[in-house]
Amino acid sequence: MPGFDLEGSDPLAIVLADRIMSAMGGREAWDKTRYIKWKFFGRRTLLWDKESAKVRIEIEQGNQVILLDSESINREGFSARNRTYGSRQRVFLFS
Repeated sequence: MPGFDLEGSDPLAIVLADRIMSAMGGREAWDKTRYIKWKFFGRRTLLWDKESAKVRIEIEQGNQVILLDSESINREGFSARNRTYGSRQRVFLFS
């Protein structure tokens, strides 16, 4: 895995990551998975497209959608552009 530093990683974090990978069906299943969706603290729903590195974040409170291209985020940060479509506000993030 590019950028992975086994020697510099916390051993407990490695154990946790290995358990999570196993629970998801192993490395091969992970590599074949394109989309991952989860609920974060019951308030936000995230949909991650691993192939395109894009993330859709739906925030129930405030009826807001954030579309994020994670490849465009760099050390200099990113800017946002707000748009409202119907009753939903969408925020587009880009570098």
